[in-house]
Amino acid sequence: MQAKPTGGRPRRGFDWNLLHTFRVIMREQSISRAADRLLLRQPTVSNALKRLEDQLGKRLIERGGGRFEPTGHGLVLYRECREICGTIGRLEQLMEESASEVTGELHIHLASHVVFPPLDAALAAFHERYPKVGFDIEVATSASVIDAVRSKQASLGICLVSQPDPQLEFHELFRE
Repeated sequence: MQAKPTGGRPRRGFDWNLLHTFRVIMREQSISRAADRLLLRQPTVSNALKRLEDQLGKRLIERGGGRFEPTGHGLVLYRECREICGTIGRLEQLMEESASEVTGELHIHLASHVVFPPLDAALAAFHERYPKVGFDIEVATSASVIDAVRSKQASLGICLVSQPDPQLEFHELFRE
């Protein structure tokens, strides 16, 4: 017997890549900007969103005439996509972890307007101590940095914070 999600639509054949595309669309708040971020053409990203909506049987984003507004279903799916994509992104590292040495990838999201000179020295010292750990650094807005850490897309984030998110642990590095 085939498992069916709510709405009677079969899960078999579900294109999980559409969730990643949807997450980028929501982060960018624009299909065109998402296409630029994904290095795809705008019609390709629009088609991916339509396919996802068709597979789920739900409208996810109200769009047209310069309007971009997530529906209630779109917001629910986006929250889940952040978790799902974060977990998928960590699978390779989790599968290769060794008990005897530290390996993997450190995903750091950094706000573009933050200037923190001790960061270079800290990363150099970390790399010297753990040479098998790679760095993946993404520059984004402070809001995107917080979102990336909350959704486990980033191992850590450095950004400006006026109101700490109660779901995250914050450490003040300096006052600007």
